[in-house]
Amino acid sequence: MLRYFAICMAMLPLSVDAQVVMEKDGVSVTVKDIDNYIETRLPENNKYQIMARSGFLKETIENIYAIRVLAKKSEANKRLNHELLDWTARMEKNRANMKAQMLDMAQQDLEKTSDWELRAKETYLAENKRFATPELIQASHILIKPIDRSDEEALILAEELRSKAIAGEDFTELAVKYSEDKSVGRNQGNLGEFGRGRMVKEFEEAAFALEKAGDISDVVKSQFGYHIIKLIKKTSASKQSFDEVKDGIIAELQAVQEKAFVERLVTNIRTEAASAIDEEQMDKLIVKYGNQLQEAGLLEKPVSTSEK
Repeated sequence: MLRYFAICMAMLPLSVDAQVVMEKDGVSVTVKDIDNYIETRLPENNKYQIMARSGFLKETIENIYAIRVLAKKSEANKRLNHELLDWTARMEKNRANMKAQMLDMAQQDLEKTSDWELRAKETYLAENKRFATPELIQASHILIKPIDRSDEEALILAEELRSKAIAGEDFTELAVKYSEDKSVGRNQGNLGEFGRGRMVKEFEEAAFALEKAGDISDVVKSQFGYHIIKLIKKTSASKQSFDEVKDGIIAELQAVQEKAFVERLVTNIRTEAASAIDEEQMDKLIVKYGNQLQEAGLLEKPVSTSEK
């Protein structure tokens, strides 16, 4: 939160750009670095909106420090000729070195885990449902409702349609002509592939009792009316073996551990940066960028630093 009391911009020294905002273990962030970061990393069309976000300045300092401290750890960074690179190019190079260093450090952390196969096996056993495919069927149906007709009349019509299907009449044509399922105009009676638990009990039991493609059920009564069901395809339940999924599980486990390691690493580095920030310089930056925000119409009061 910005703090308020009148501070004149003229009080800032002429060499403010070179002033160090934070420094730790030979890695520093200057006012000029922050200016350059804002100029090169923020989109022009909403730069000031981003700057107005709570904690932006502190986060920017921590970001620059994190990039540099990790780049410094990288062997590749030692070969950089900084005099030949402008600030933007150096930052992009440092970003690449930072990523390489984080990956290298994360890889070293992964190598400390000696038995990935054992961990994968434990995951396989604990999450066995992930690797199982349930029994699935694809079916079509014709629905006859006891609406505008008696229940007995609905049953008689359903039986007649079943007889026609058994005799070889095209099931899809029968569904399109006679089915009273609202979806028939869209799917011509084809319900697609589904597993257990998707349909009402009576329908499910009859559908899954069918054994081979082309089989047609007896007339089945449900809360919706009378159904005739035709099996299109049946896929038996199956389960992938551990050997089939082992490599994928190991890759997942390593990705999770790598992500957690990098998050801890960056959090620790950002904490280091926060503890080393020069509060006096921070106050001056609050004034400097706050005045820019005021000029952009995002702050109504003059920027000051009397309250935190």
